[in-house]
Amino acid sequence: MDVQTGITRVRVRGIYATALTKILLDEGFQIVQASNLIAMRFGLPQVPAAADVTVKSIENEPSRILVIGFPVHADRVVKALSKYMPTSPYWRSKLTLYSTVVGRVKGAENGKCIVEVDGIELELVNSSEECEPEKFVIGYVVKAPIFPGERGRLVEGVRVVGDYAMVYKSANVKVTFSEHISRADRRALLSSLALEYTNRGIGVHWRSSARDAEDSILREELKKLVEKLASVEEKAKQMLEEGRTGVVSEGERIYIYEISSIDKRRLDDIRDSILPTIPWHHSIKSLGDEKLNVIVDYAEKVLEIDRSVRSKLHEGLKLYIVDQLQGKRVRVHHVKLDGSVVELGVATVREARIDSGEISLILERHVRSSGVYDGLGVEKEPGDIIETSISTSRWYITHKYISRDGNLKGVYININTPPEIAPGYVRYIDLSVDVVKMPDGSVKIIDVEEFKKYVEEGVVPSELVNRVKEVVREIAGVELQI
Repeated sequence: MDVQTGITRVRVRGIYATALTKILLDEGFQIVQASNLIAMRFGLPQVPAAADVTVKSIENEPSRILVIGFPVHADRVVKALSKYMPTSPYWRSKLTLYSTVVGRVKGAENGKCIVEVDGIELELVNSSEECEPEKFVIGYVVKAPIFPGERGRLVEGVRVVGDYAMVYKSANVKVTFSEHISRADRRALLSSLALEYTNRGIGVHWRSSARDAEDSILREELKKLVEKLASVEEKAKQMLEEGRTGVVSEGERIYIYEISSIDKRRLDDIRDSILPTIPWHHSIKSLGDEKLNVIVDYAEKVLEIDRSVRSKLHEGLKLYIVDQLQGKRVRVHHVKLDGSVVELGVATVREARIDSGEISLILERHVRSSGVYDGLGVEKEPGDIIETSISTSRWYITHKYISRDGNLKGVYININTPPEIAPGYVRYIDLSVDVVKMPDGSVKIIDVEEFKKYVEEGVVPSELVNRVKEVVREIAGVELQI
């Protein structure tokens, strides 16, 4: 970790790696532990040094990017990335991962012991002590709370984080390894380096960067980390005696981006400056349609031969998607600003077409249950039809609620990022604010306070705030005050 010189070392992985590497290099960051493919594309030397920050797509949520690293460096990386992804919301961990804290026990809830640190709630796990309210606890964060309302997890003990290792004191002391350190001889060597400390009741976890580091560097870091651990433990005990809660030592900060379709298009163009890339490359790769993946790979091989056909290949891709959607059923994934992903149900594609170079859909759902429509406040009856209009160019989706005898019950306009569309699948980021229009001509704006809350929490970047204002002005004629 090189804070003094201002150099931040970044490791990049995942489906956005080429575009992100280009951004980070242009912004003055050093790329370390580059994959062979990235090293070849950028002519980079293989630098095995420890990373201050890792940036990667999330395997089970490929529309998301994880940024994790030492706080000052992670903040720098996010500041740089956000310039190129201005319409992508992101969440920041409220406590850093592996930070050591002093907390106060609130009490038991549903069989879990809840500890509070600076107003943030965590679940205390693997504790041998009773959950006694108002008791003070020294622990380290093993699951950092990131999304609104999410609870983290805390283990009793102290822990400090370094470039190559983490050292800790807790009830369960052992030597563990990153999954990327797989060779038995390397594990044996690292175990021997840690033996001096485990014999003293100090646990050691070797990070992936220890796989190729020199033994002398590892020995020196272990020594410094153990010294820091003693200092952190002493400070934590002092805070406990004084009845103070708070963070004793920082760990690694986590950011998670939800990449909007607009910003994926920006990443497409950035990647295209390095190697031939078809528009919608990152959207297709993140939506997980294997047939489309093959088509994109083939199209980009054609681009290697003739870059002049890029727009035609994109048109062909859109035509293929439209053909695959006609009359078919699709799942609609609605990504909320609290990080949750809601499936709105399955709808039938009544119409799919290319309109001004963008894909437009009319979806239809038939209502089978009774109740009241949220937002509209009108009766929901079996036989009603919900007609949904979607376009990859629009910042909103229109839902028309129609009775079985053809009368309009109301219109619900959901403000969101332009949707991503693939065979069987629609995904967009819901921006909380919605517009309701009734048959009598009345119009109301709903969920504005919810949106303001996310703006205040720093989840919503300023460009998205401006977009929401523009859309409300366009469809409702109202100037939103945020």
